[in-house]
Amino acid sequence: MYYIIRTVKQRNKKGFQVSTIILILSVPIAWFLISAVLFEKKKRAAWKLYPQVLCKQGITSRELRAEFKKRGVNFSGAELYLFMNELEECGVVTHQDVPKNLAGTIIDVRWFKSTSL
Repeated sequence: MYYIIRTVKQRNKKGFQVSTIILILSVPIAWFLISAVLFEKKKRAAWKLYPQVLCKQGITSRELRAEFKKRGVNFSGAELYLFMNELEECGVVTHQDVPKNLAGTIIDVRWFKSTSL
């Protein structure tokens, strides 16, 4: 990365150094890629653990996150919501199995699709 910045250190027409523009753009892209890879690793581990974690009915999102965390998968609220949606889309869990207080409030996607034009 330093080599790329070093090789393009010249001024463009507006007077800004090109290296600062590359550095500014590379940080968010790198952060996004790292977070996506980490989320995929969490999902892969959670796919193996979900039968043990989802065994009790009426579990809240806080309890669900705690159960996953005990087993080494530390989901954020949004990541847990995305993982549960993926389980639901695959037919592994039903909408009734998904905690109602997950990520604040859950919008029933099926109801929303049926009422929207």
